[in-house]
Amino acid sequence: MKTRSEETGVTLIETMLAILVAIIGVLAICSTIFVATVNTKKQGTETTRAAIYAQDKVEKLLSLAAVPASGTTASFGNCTQASSTQQAS
Repeated sequence: MKTRSEETGVTLIETMLAILVAIIGVLAICSTIFVATVNTKKQGTETTRAAIYAQDKVEKLLSLAAVPASGTTASFGNCTQASSTQQAS
């Protein structure tokens, strides 16, 4: 006959601790995914707003070129200077 000390197996407490550790790991992964999703959505919204704002400004500049203020024809077609070398106004 086997005595109690020779029997091997997993106790209920060990199993419960293993499940607890696994649940903590899954919750950590879920929270990371949630935070990443929220940040991605915010970044996409900000990028969309910036693109709309830039498009609005470009259209405003083009409309200013189409309607000259002083009787001369204004056009951006003859602009050859790179935008990185122009001075900011």
